[in-house]
Amino acid sequence: PLAEPLALAREALAAGDAPPELEARALLVIASTHGMLGEMEQEVELTRRAAALLGVGHDTRIAALGGVAWAKTRAGMGDARAAEAAVYEEAELHGTARGRASAAFNRAQVMLALGDLHAAAAALDIAADRTAAAGLMGEGWIDSVRADVHLALGEYEQAALAYLRSMESAWAAGELGQLYNDL
Repeated sequence: PLAEPLALAREALAAGDAPPELEARALLVIASTHGMLGEMEQEVELTRRAAALLGVGHDTRIAALGGVAWAKTRAGMGDARAAEAAVYEEAELHGTARGRASAAFNRAQVMLALGDLHAAAAALDIAADRTAAAGLMGEGWIDSVRADVHLALGEYEQAALAYLRSMESAWAAGELGQLYNDL
């Protein structure tokens, strides 16, 4: 399933004349593949390169920097918390509504993975408020991570309800990957 996106990404990069947004997205596709293969240092390097192509506050740059923080968290790299704080600050100071919501969601994921469950829950509240206020999609993802937080806190009924909301949202939107993740 990755062959076609990887081929398109490599084609965009091979030409050498892609606009920065396209080059950044191509690098993110390749970086994500490295991450799926457990090659976290490659993922971090390519994701940083993607972010560097874009101006401060650009939505894709914020997503890329969030990806750096998430990859560092998954890899157990010591400066994951600092990377997350940097992207959150950039989003707060320069980001769009989408960028600020994305950074809050990313903060929740990182804090959950680092075991700071109350910080994760607070970040999810912010992400949910920003997503709703801006009319953005993403409530299912928020519910899914919120369920993970409830599960980690031993709040099993709340976890089940949040997973159910996430699965209902995923089903309605045709996001079968998200539905699978919640199962």
